[in-house]
Amino acid sequence: MTKHFIIFGAPGSGKGTQAKKLVKHFGLSYLGTGDLMRIELNDKTDLGKKIKNIIESGRLVDNQTANELVDQALKNLRFGSSVIFDGYPRTLNQVEHLQNYFNTTKSKVFVLNLKVDSKNLIERISTRRVCQNCKKIFQNPAQLKIKKCDECHGDLILREDDKPDVVKERLAVYNEQTKPLIDFYKKLKVLIEIDGNPPIDEVADEIELKVEKIFSDP
Repeated sequence: MTKHFIIFGAPGSGKGTQAKKLVKHFGLSYLGTGDLMRIELNDKTDLGKKIKNIIESGRLVDNQTANELVDQALKNLRFGSSVIFDGYPRTLNQVEHLQNYFNTTKSKVFVLNLKVDSKNLIERISTRRVCQNCKKIFQNPAQLKIKKCDECHGDLILREDDKPDVVKERLAVYNEQTKPLIDFYKKLKVLIEIDGNPPIDEVADEIELKVEKIFSDP
Protein backbone atom coordinates (compact mmCIF):
# COMPACT_ATOMS: atom_id res chain seq x y z
CA MET A 1 0.00 0.00 0.00
CA THR A 2 1.33 3.42 -0.97
CA LYS A 3 1.59 5.83 1.96
CA HIS A 4 1.13 9.58 1.51
CA PHE A 5 1.56 12.52 3.87
CA ILE A 6 -0.09 15.88 4.45
CA ILE A 7 1.72 18.54 6.47
CA PHE A 8 -0.20 21.19 8.38
CA GLY A 9 1.30 24.16 10.19
CA ALA A 10 0.48 27.78 10.89
CA PRO A 11 2.39 30.61 9.18
CA GLY A 12 5.92 30.60 10.58
CA SER A 13 5.76 26.96 11.73
CA GLY A 14 8.35 25.88 9.15
CA LYS A 15 6.11 23.33 7.44
CA GLY A 16 7.52 24.08 3.98
CA THR A 17 11.07 23.57 5.23
CA GLN A 18 10.14 20.32 6.98
CA ALA A 19 8.24 19.04 3.95
CA LYS A 20 11.26 19.52 1.71
CA LYS A 21 13.53 17.84 4.26
CA LEU A 22 11.25 14.81 4.10
CA VAL A 23 11.38 14.86 0.31
CA LYS A 24 15.16 14.74 0.43
CA HIS A 25 15.38 12.13 3.21
CA PHE A 26 12.72 9.69 1.99
CA GLY A 27 12.56 10.43 -1.74
CA LEU A 28 8.95 11.61 -1.54
CA SER A 29 7.28 13.54 -4.34
CA TYR A 30 6.59 17.10 -3.21
CA LEU A 31 3.19 18.53 -4.07
CA GLY A 32 3.12 22.15 -2.92
CA THR A 33 0.22 24.14 -4.29
CA GLY A 34 2.25 27.37 -4.30
CA ASP A 35 4.91 25.81 -6.53
CA LEU A 36 2.29 24.19 -8.76
CA MET A 37 0.49 27.50 -9.29
CA ARG A 38 3.74 29.27 -10.16
CA ILE A 39 4.49 26.62 -12.79
CA GLU A 40 1.06 27.01 -14.36
CA LEU A 41 1.40 30.82 -14.32
CA ASN A 42 4.90 30.75 -15.85
CA ASP A 43 3.87 28.25 -18.54
CA LYS A 44 0.75 30.30 -19.31
CA THR A 45 -1.46 27.21 -19.45
CA ASP A 46 -5.25 27.43 -19.51
CA LEU A 47 -5.27 26.60 -15.82
CA GLY A 48 -2.55 29.19 -15.24
CA LYS A 49 -4.65 31.86 -16.97
CA LYS A 50 -7.61 30.90 -14.80
CA ILE A 51 -5.49 31.18 -11.64
CA LYS A 52 -4.06 34.52 -12.83
CA ASN A 53 -7.58 35.95 -13.24
CA ILE A 54 -8.56 34.76 -9.76
CA ILE A 55 -5.46 36.26 -8.14
CA GLU A 56 -5.78 39.57 -10.00
CA SER A 57 -9.41 39.87 -8.94
CA GLY A 58 -8.34 39.60 -5.30
CA ARG A 59 -10.26 36.36 -4.74
CA LEU A 60 -8.93 33.19 -3.11
CA VAL A 61 -8.41 30.14 -5.29
CA ASP A 62 -11.70 28.22 -5.14
CA ASN A 63 -12.12 24.52 -4.36
CA GLN A 64 -12.73 23.49 -7.96
CA THR A 65 -9.54 25.20 -9.20
CA ALA A 66 -7.43 23.87 -6.31
CA ASN A 67 -8.74 20.34 -6.89
CA GLU A 68 -8.07 20.60 -10.62
CA LEU A 69 -4.50 21.78 -9.93
CA VAL A 70 -3.82 18.84 -7.62
CA ASP A 71 -5.51 16.29 -9.91
CA GLN A 72 -3.28 17.38 -12.75
CA ALA A 73 -0.15 17.01 -10.62
CA LEU A 74 -1.21 13.58 -9.36
CA LYS A 75 -1.67 12.31 -12.93
CA ASN A 76 1.99 13.11 -13.64
CA LEU A 77 3.30 11.16 -10.63
CA ARG A 78 5.29 7.98 -10.97
CA PHE A 79 3.08 4.99 -10.13
CA GLY A 80 3.42 4.02 -6.47
CA SER A 81 5.20 7.25 -5.56
CA SER A 82 4.63 8.51 -2.02
CA VAL A 83 3.61 12.16 -1.87
CA ILE A 84 3.78 14.91 0.71
CA PHE A 85 1.07 17.55 0.27
CA ASP A 86 1.93 21.08 1.37
CA GLY A 87 -0.76 23.76 1.16
CA TYR A 88 -3.50 21.30 0.26
CA PRO A 89 -6.13 20.46 1.41
CA ARG A 90 -7.37 23.72 2.92
CA THR A 91 -11.11 23.03 3.13
CA LEU A 92 -13.36 20.04 3.88
CA ASN A 93 -14.36 19.98 0.22
CA GLN A 94 -10.69 19.52 -0.70
CA VAL A 95 -10.27 16.90 2.05
CA GLU A 96 -13.15 14.86 0.61
CA HIS A 97 -11.80 15.25 -2.92
CA LEU A 98 -8.39 13.98 -1.83
CA GLN A 99 -9.93 11.10 0.14
CA ASN A 100 -11.60 9.94 -3.09
CA TYR A 101 -8.15 9.74 -4.67
CA PHE A 102 -6.77 7.71 -1.76
CA ASN A 103 -9.75 5.35 -1.86
CA THR A 104 -9.52 4.91 -5.62
CA THR A 105 -5.78 4.19 -5.54
CA LYS A 106 -6.10 2.05 -2.37
CA SER A 107 -3.48 4.19 -0.66
CA LYS A 108 -3.32 5.65 2.83
CA VAL A 109 -2.60 9.14 4.15
CA PHE A 110 -0.95 10.31 7.37
CA VAL A 111 -1.18 13.89 8.60
CA LEU A 112 1.74 15.68 10.27
CA ASN A 113 0.51 18.62 12.32
CA LEU A 114 3.25 21.05 13.40
CA LYS A 115 2.20 22.77 16.62
CA VAL A 116 4.05 25.94 17.61
CA ASP A 117 3.15 28.34 20.44
CA SER A 118 1.53 31.56 19.18
CA LYS A 119 4.14 33.71 20.96
CA ASN A 120 6.93 31.79 19.21
CA LEU A 121 5.19 32.07 15.82
CA ILE A 122 4.71 35.83 16.16
CA GLU A 123 8.37 36.30 17.10
CA ARG A 124 9.58 34.12 14.20
CA ILE A 125 7.48 35.93 11.62
CA SER A 126 7.93 39.49 12.86
CA THR A 127 11.73 39.15 13.02
CA ARG A 128 12.16 37.66 9.55
CA ARG A 129 12.89 39.79 6.52
CA VAL A 130 12.43 39.33 2.78
CA CYS A 131 14.72 40.45 -0.03
CA GLN A 132 13.00 43.28 -1.86
CA ASN A 133 14.28 41.95 -5.21
CA CYS A 134 14.44 38.13 -5.25
CA LYS A 135 12.02 37.53 -2.32
CA LYS A 136 14.43 35.21 -0.47
CA ILE A 137 13.43 34.91 3.20
CA PHE A 138 15.92 35.54 6.01
CA GLN A 139 15.12 34.40 9.54
CA ASN A 140 16.14 37.07 12.08
CA PRO A 141 18.89 38.67 9.94
CA ALA A 142 19.45 41.40 12.56
CA GLN A 143 20.65 38.81 15.06
CA LEU A 144 22.92 37.29 12.40
CA LYS A 145 24.12 40.77 11.35
CA ILE A 146 22.92 40.26 7.78
CA LYS A 147 22.09 43.56 6.10
CA LYS A 148 21.77 42.62 2.42
CA CYS A 149 20.59 39.60 0.45
CA ASP A 150 23.51 37.22 -0.06
CA GLU A 151 22.27 36.29 -3.54
CA CYS A 152 21.27 39.55 -5.23
CA HIS A 153 22.41 42.15 -2.66
CA GLY A 154 18.87 43.53 -2.41
CA ASP A 155 17.54 45.33 0.66
CA LEU A 156 15.82 43.25 3.33
CA ILE A 157 12.33 44.45 4.20
CA LEU A 158 9.53 43.62 6.64
CA ARG A 159 6.42 42.60 4.72
CA GLU A 160 3.07 44.09 5.76
CA ASP A 161 1.78 40.55 6.38
CA ASP A 162 4.63 39.95 8.83
CA LYS A 163 3.86 42.80 11.20
CA PRO A 164 2.80 41.54 14.68
CA ASP A 165 -0.82 42.77 14.57
CA VAL A 166 -1.36 41.27 11.12
CA VAL A 167 0.34 38.01 12.15
CA LYS A 168 -2.08 37.61 15.09
CA GLU A 169 -5.01 37.97 12.69
CA ARG A 170 -3.46 35.50 10.22
CA LEU A 171 -2.99 32.94 12.99
CA ALA A 172 -6.58 33.32 14.15
CA VAL A 173 -7.85 32.76 10.60
CA TYR A 174 -5.57 29.74 10.14
CA ASN A 175 -6.71 28.11 13.38
CA GLU A 176 -10.37 28.66 12.54
CA GLN A 177 -10.05 27.28 9.01
CA THR A 178 -7.86 24.32 9.92
CA LYS A 179 -9.74 23.03 12.98
CA PRO A 180 -12.41 21.12 10.96
CA LEU A 181 -9.62 19.45 8.93
CA ILE A 182 -7.68 18.49 12.06
CA ASP A 183 -10.86 17.07 13.60
CA PHE A 184 -11.58 15.06 10.44
CA TYR A 185 -8.15 13.41 10.38
CA LYS A 186 -8.17 12.91 14.14
CA LYS A 187 -11.33 10.81 13.77
CA LEU A 188 -9.58 8.73 11.12
CA LYS A 189 -6.72 8.20 13.60
CA VAL A 190 -4.08 9.32 11.09
CA LEU A 191 -3.16 12.64 12.76
CA ILE A 192 0.39 12.85 14.13
CA GLU A 193 1.13 15.82 16.40
CA ILE A 194 4.62 17.31 16.08
CA ASP A 195 6.15 19.80 18.53
CA GLY A 196 7.38 22.54 16.20
CA ASN A 197 8.85 24.77 18.93
CA PRO A 198 12.43 23.35 19.05
CA PRO A 199 15.12 24.28 16.46
CA ILE A 200 14.52 23.16 12.86
CA ASP A 201 16.92 20.18 12.95
CA GLU A 202 15.42 18.82 16.17
CA VAL A 203 11.91 19.03 14.71
CA ALA A 204 13.16 17.33 11.54
CA ASP A 205 14.65 14.47 13.58
CA GLU A 206 11.34 13.89 15.38
CA ILE A 207 9.39 13.90 12.11
CA GLU A 208 11.84 11.54 10.40
CA LEU A 209 11.59 9.01 13.25
CA LYS A 210 7.79 9.00 13.05
CA VAL A 211 7.76 8.74 9.25
CA GLU A 212 10.32 5.90 9.33
CA LYS A 213 8.02 4.02 11.71
CA ILE A 214 5.08 4.52 9.34
CA PHE A 215 7.03 3.13 6.40
CA SER A 216 8.30 0.17 8.45
CA ASP A 217 4.82 -0.82 9.66
CA PRO A 218 2.94 -3.24 7.40
